[in-house]
Amino acid sequence: MKPFILVLKICTASVWLPLWLIKRSIRLVVVLVIGAVLSSCTSTSSKLERSPCACSFEPINAISYGRNGDV
Repeated sequence: MKPFILVLKICTASVWLPLWLIKRSIRLVVVLVIGAVLSSCTSTSSKLERSPCACSFEPINAISYGRNGDV
């Protein structure tokens, strides 16, 4: 009976092998997504304040622009 089952598995491998691989890859993708979500929860989100360009930014003085005909 074992040789019959082995031959059956080999003959039907083109059907069950891709399905088995898809099942395994879905598990891997789920684990990677959960890991990414958990790692993003622990990271800091204030990366703009650490930027070297953020300290040299000077805002535009929009209040006095265009007053009394000055352009």
